[in-house]
Amino acid sequence: MFALQTSINSMMSVYSETGDYGNVRVSGEILLNISYSYKTGALNVLVRECRCLATGDERRQRTDAYVKTYLLPDKSRQSKRKTSIKSNTTNPVFNENLRYVVSHSQLEMRTLQVSVWHHDRFGHNNFLGETELTFDSWEFETQIEEWFALQPRNESYVDSVMHYKGELTVVLKYIPAERNVSLPLDQVQVKKGFLKGKKKNITLPKGGMVELLVKEAKNLTAVKGGSSDPFVKGYLLPDDKKSTKHKTAVVKRTVNPRWNHTFTYCGLQHSDLDSVCLELTVWDREPFASNVFLGGVRLGAGTGSSGEKLEEMRGERVGKAALDSVNLEGRSFLTLKDFNAEEIKPILWVSADLKHRIKHRGEYVPLLQGKSIAMIFEKRSTRTRMATETGFSLLGGHPCFLTPQDIHLGVNESTTDTARVLSGLADVVLARVYSHSSLEHLDIDASIPVINGLSDLYHPIQVLADLSTLQEHYGSLKGLTLAWIGDGNNVLHSFMMSLAKLGVNLKVATPKGYEPDANVTQEAQLLSKQFGTKLQFLMDPMEAARHSSVLVTDTWVSMGQEEEKKKRLKDFHGYQITMQTGSVAAPDWTFLHCLPRKAEEVDDEVFYSPRSLVFTEAENHKWTIMGLMVCILTDYTPQIPKLKFKKNMWEKDIKNRILSSVCHL
Repeated sequence: MFALQTSINSMMSVYSETGDYGNVRVSGEILLNISYSYKTGALNVLVRECRCLATGDERRQRTDAYVKTYLLPDKSRQSKRKTSIKSNTTNPVFNENLRYVVSHSQLEMRTLQVSVWHHDRFGHNNFLGETELTFDSWEFETQIEEWFALQPRNESYVDSVMHYKGELTVVLKYIPAERNVSLPLDQVQVKKGFLKGKKKNITLPKGGMVELLVKEAKNLTAVKGGSSDPFVKGYLLPDDKKSTKHKTAVVKRTVNPRWNHTFTYCGLQHSDLDSVCLELTVWDREPFASNVFLGGVRLGAGTGSSGEKLEEMRGERVGKAALDSVNLEGRSFLTLKDFNAEEIKPILWVSADLKHRIKHRGEYVPLLQGKSIAMIFEKRSTRTRMATETGFSLLGGHPCFLTPQDIHLGVNESTTDTARVLSGLADVVLARVYSHSSLEHLDIDASIPVINGLSDLYHPIQVLADLSTLQEHYGSLKGLTLAWIGDGNNVLHSFMMSLAKLGVNLKVATPKGYEPDANVTQEAQLLSKQFGTKLQFLMDPMEAARHSSVLVTDTWVSMGQEEEKKKRLKDFHGYQITMQTGSVAAPDWTFLHCLPRKAEEVDDEVFYSPRSLVFTEAENHKWTIMGLMVCILTDYTPQIPKLKFKKNMWEKDIKNRILSSVCHL
């Protein structure tokens, strides 16, 4: 038995720091008041003002400044603090306090990075300068305000400073094959379902065994209220499949947890040890949100892969670790309004992975074996029913379809009772309903996830299919411009709740009286402002199509609107998408329609042209429903490389330096 101590750089945050560096010559100073409260255990950074800043936008001759801070080495969003934006001044006054809950002992090993930025409404923020303050000898007893000169970006910090995020103590040993005959069951960690029946001694696979005792951690990052709920996750690389994944229990409300939990990896020859490595990551458990990454290490004597250099594995592995941090298990899916970009992206990634494995490689992937879905359809549908039934079955699950003759929410039985009954009989509910409030009532009383298959207000699973199709076709979503031409309906509402988060611009052209819901519009405008995308509401279809990447329409007469058909067709005259509409669009424009389609909405020349992605879109409806179900019902990790939503989505991986008994995270 031997112990290892590893000092490594932390795994970098998936929330990469975007912006333009070097475009502006740095000048000016920032006035700060730094204090520490021993009573509350908090660092207070009072940002007073800046003076003599550079001009952030030379063309418009203005500076819209804000201040951003990180408590290094933590560059995650949990460490980021920002002031408000002060418009059109090179001498902005903030008087805003940025607060960090951190112990004084940890603070001595931290560096405060304070940077000033020019806010650009289109997202191309310009760097105006930064200063870094170390606290190893800081005198917090004397609270003084001090001017600090702004400096150009410190490029060497990431590579030159060891990123301390705490310490993880482990004990590692290898048991050779000749000593590995059998062990008591309670000494071996196996997955559920590996053994059935009574506990007994088991015969391990041939070969040796690696045993890792995860003892404790110290000085972890406090995520909430001065503490965290940490647990450790481990993989034996390069086999990062579920079979090598192990987790400790969660220890609540501490930054110094003790686990004393053993991970066991069987079937390893001594010669294998040069080509494998253990990846250990520490996370803060968040029951109703994404788990927070606290730090990680890799332990290994070799390259960390079979024949590959470690560097070639980095992007994919960090992406997978980041996906693991997004915990969607057990979540309902009523509207994309409830999901941020880092929660939407993994659904699209898993969908693409399942399509690749099942359709292109012919694999059987029974991830939902033993699970059932209750499908409630107040409104009929060809694509949603087929996509859900075939997709759920392909994954080994059992779909149960309920027509209005079988069930009608709130009739003969209260929605509360229906929710409780279905929660005991199924693992998930997908419902297509006339009223969105029916879904909300169902979700309140159900103890299982509820999926919106369609409502009068939103159609989020359709938009997942559309996003997947565009991702597949263009290779990236960020920077696209989508033109919606037609009725301001539920599909448009779901686009409005998601596109800005993914960096997609949106132009909407509707006839007078058919605009999207006012409340949805107001929220979409806030999202567009927050994420720096363009959102335009027009009445001219040609103006909406101009320079747009994607032209989208939907049925003008939906189910339940048949009596309005004659009036609607008259009101929508001139909104048909034709090649003339596309003539003003971007050179690589494409067309989407969620079907069924009528000729008055889009002519045959566009609909059956190579620019039309409608049939791929219809097929992807199945793959995205499958991806969504896998995300909310399992902890599956994709096998294909990450999707490229933007450049540098995942940053540097961890570096491997083996020393000798404590792992520095």
